[in-house]
Amino acid sequence: MPESDCSGVSPAQLQHVQGLWEKERKDRDGPIRQFLLRATEVARSSSSASLNGIRRAQNKYLSSEKGARYAGEQGYPQRVKADATDVDDMIRRHPEVFRSGETPVADGVLNTGKMWTLHQGCCKSCRGRSASASFIRAETRLSSGKSGCLYPMLHRVLTHGSSPLGDDQMPTPLPGKPTGTRNYPPADTHFAEAYEAEIGKMAVSQPHLGTVLLPCSWQPDSSSGGNVPPPGTIHPCSIVLKNSDRARAFMLTGKPIDDMRALRRANEVLLKDGQKKVKTRPTTDCSISGLNACLLPCPFFIPGRDEVAGMMEPNCWLGKIDISSYFFRIPLAYEARLHFRVWCNGKLWEYSRCCFGTATTPYLACTLSAEVGKWLRHIGAPCSYYVDDFTFVAPSLRDLDVLLDKSVALLNLVGLYCDPSKTEKGQELIILGLLHDSVRMQLRVDPTSALAAVLHLESLRGKLLDVMSGRRPAACLGSAQLASLTGKLNWFCEVLQSGRSRIRGFTKLLQYGADVPASDWRFLKEDLEWWIARCKAWAAGSSLHGANPFVDIRRWECERPQSRSGVSVFTSDASGVDDRGGFLHPLEDDSDPLFFSKRWGTPGVVYSSHFAEIMALHDLLHSGAVLPDGETLLWITDSLGAALSVNKGNCRAPWSYRLVRQIMTRADLRRIGIVALWVPRECNEAADYLSHLATELGRPEVSGRLLTGGQPDGDDHTTC
Repeated sequence: MPESDCSGVSPAQLQHVQGLWEKERKDRDGPIRQFLLRATEVARSSSSASLNGIRRAQNKYLSSEKGARYAGEQGYPQRVKADATDVDDMIRRHPEVFRSGETPVADGVLNTGKMWTLHQGCCKSCRGRSASASFIRAETRLSSGKSGCLYPMLHRVLTHGSSPLGDDQMPTPLPGKPTGTRNYPPADTHFAEAYEAEIGKMAVSQPHLGTVLLPCSWQPDSSSGGNVPPPGTIHPCSIVLKNSDRARAFMLTGKPIDDMRALRRANEVLLKDGQKKVKTRPTTDCSISGLNACLLPCPFFIPGRDEVAGMMEPNCWLGKIDISSYFFRIPLAYEARLHFRVWCNGKLWEYSRCCFGTATTPYLACTLSAEVGKWLRHIGAPCSYYVDDFTFVAPSLRDLDVLLDKSVALLNLVGLYCDPSKTEKGQELIILGLLHDSVRMQLRVDPTSALAAVLHLESLRGKLLDVMSGRRPAACLGSAQLASLTGKLNWFCEVLQSGRSRIRGFTKLLQYGADVPASDWRFLKEDLEWWIARCKAWAAGSSLHGANPFVDIRRWECERPQSRSGVSVFTSDASGVDDRGGFLHPLEDDSDPLFFSKRWGTPGVVYSSHFAEIMALHDLLHSGAVLPDGETLLWITDSLGAALSVNKGNCRAPWSYRLVRQIMTRADLRRIGIVALWVPRECNEAADYLSHLATELGRPEVSGRLLTGGQPDGDDHTTC
């Protein structure tokens, strides 16, 4: 987009463009102002927010019921997720998750009486009512679709236990999968000693937790030769070591942890160095047993890190606490426990609490976290939470200590015990896998986490080579490990826009295994090497293209044209037949925008609307347009699908996907953060006119500056 190259454009055409632009200024301001308000909401009461958080909030809005009213004419499918900060919304969208038992459980550790008192302190609707009476009211509200407090349904789960399966549901094991008395190799062989020790801990009463596993009284019938399987549902188990723990040990020993001997050696070295031992955690596979197939998918949106960014101020103090064994604190109903059984050392055990591996347990736990967040805010301890992690922000260390003490006391009081050894605080703090720095006001990848990812990625590379050469079966890839790695890389995308466009290969591998479509193999190989290179750089302490600064929202709210906001606005449109074009201007001043119109390079080819719209953004980033490095770019388009794709940094359509990769790579190189906004077609007529102008003029491209402050300069169109 050169500053001026619009020879051949008549004064009448310029006046027409100018008229459309002036006509739309107010219409265009509406979506921008609404967006800025939503961005401010992401930042809460603070002035800062992460760009990824703002993008997520924008996509959440575009995919919401409210946004659907504007976008419905485009026929874009709406996928509205439950809001994990709203207890009522979580329960209303998926009430089946909150099925409870018939009788109160007697082996729980929660102080449900105190919980009800705390809820009543925050809820006028339930004040002065018993929990049982409020539960009946909540059921009536839910069945009739009326608004009102639904927390009593969650409270019923806490008192009577969770019963996730319906009366007519019976899990059926997946065909061809291991069942019976066998666990996965990590639990049966590699780390059998650690697995037995963890099961042993859960089978005895622990301080602050009680007994999680209970012995089953079932014994095989000798008359049948012991061939009759036990009743209920038995799940195979495994033992998991955190990748960050593996990385810590590798840094000291230089050797991987692949068996008990290596684990003992690593723990000895870690303890001598003053570090914590490697944590081992038993997991339960409720998918192979068929239990998860009986449970409906329940997607939800949890802000977590976005809220932390919104609470942060320069040089503030951060603190976090962790609820110990969070899932194990939610009781299972007596009648549900036969479907939660495991083997260990030839003995059959059943869970008395919710366990890792059940599809609906995270949904249930996050709903409880939302309620706990209400209680903490009510006592003057505002916080952000992500499942069992609660983060607090304060202007000074003294203020932070007061908040932490107050919060820990409340959580311990209701039976949500917080381990003091896991309480952390500082101005640089790892929160949800990323380093939050309040001095530099940025997000970074923690070097230890990056090293853990390198080890995992290089292991995957070796396995892929073995599978492709036929030396090892595809099963060696390990779906659970691959899912964990993909999740970790998704976290890292918080500091790298282009990361979202480099995940596709991993998700395809997770979906198809070794049968990944041939067209995706190249992406997988490229993405693998791309991530290895970046994670190695982060592990070495480099923040090159890996430090995401927080955005100062106050600069976005400036009154035009008093100050430079650091935000540019690009409004574009495209025709798959003719051209694409758009306008570029600073947020604070749209009086004299740059404009361009550009024809397709191959005549006669018709491009999809989705591809064409994204191509206009691609043209801007790869042109000589006056767009300063380090800028935030608001891209306005009338294509909802294109807006969602760019905000996600990914899309399904192959050709559009390649474009998005190029856009995000270029944006990261120039440190340009992109946020897409959607407007109705009738609010984008000026850009629509530009999407045909170059063809109308018979030129490959036309560009210039639209001087709306006065009339175009006669026949001299060197400056438009």
